[in-house]
Amino acid sequence: VAQNAAEPKTGERNFTAQLLWATNDGKPDDPKLEPVDPQLEAQLKKVFKWKHYFKAEDEQHFGVAKKGSRTVKLSKKCEIEVTDLGKPMVEVKLFGEGKLVQTLKKPTVGCIVIGGPDKDDTAWLVVLTEK
Repeated sequence: VAQNAAEPKTGERNFTAQLLWATNDGKPDDPKLEPVDPQLEAQLKKVFKWKHYFKAEDEQHFGVAKKGSRTVKLSKKCEIEVTDLGKPMVEVKLFGEGKLVQTLKKPTVGCIVIGGPDKDDTAWLVVLTEK
């Protein structure tokens, strides 16, 4: 069951997810796209090849119960499923247009970035952080 921006409950792990668009071109015409925080952009540039990163949607705040899962819709085409595997480990599944794009199992140290390619040498990324 998809849930949007539900406030975390006591005993849950608290997360924030941001949907980003990565490109080497300048700011696109879409007025909805805003540049990401400069500190986050600097971190992303150390790992990925793109020069510019833009927020595609508002960030989502949500909780995941111990040993539970939560599916969060980030846009019309993108959602993630976050499963608590026991601190600090999580499994993150990324879905694009209803299809599984990628699965990661990682500790939530710093942030987790998961994504997929888009047209014209661009990409969309989800940045997941635990609060």
